[in-house]
Amino acid sequence: MNSYLVVLTFVAVSFICQVKETDGLKCYQCNNCNDPFDSTGVTTISCSGSCVKAKYSGYVARDCEPVGEEDSCASVSKDGESVEVCSCTSDLCNGGSVQGLSVMLSVIIFVAMVLKAMFW
Repeated sequence: MNSYLVVLTFVAVSFICQVKETDGLKCYQCNNCNDPFDSTGVTTISCSGSCVKAKYSGYVARDCEPVGEEDSCASVSKDGESVEVCSCTSDLCNGGSVQGLSVMLSVIIFVAMVLKAMFW
């Protein structure tokens, strides 16, 4: 019973840690800011939707998309060249070139493993 209380407390604290500030998501905003990305001197903005990163013909732009999207990437062909647009929903997530697992997903996986070890 005591270990059950520890797991519930851990889950509750994890959810509380995921609460975002009320001023919204933070995104990088820049034009022609190529990869690898150096965030030094780059503007950050508050965003109510999702952060985006677009790559086209060697040109990279980072900004905020007012409509919230899920973490995803899409590629389309324009004028014979590939256009890749990625959207993400964590602070300053449009600065990297690879999206990783979210903290919450990691916590859920950890809790599931602990529960499995305790009860099965």
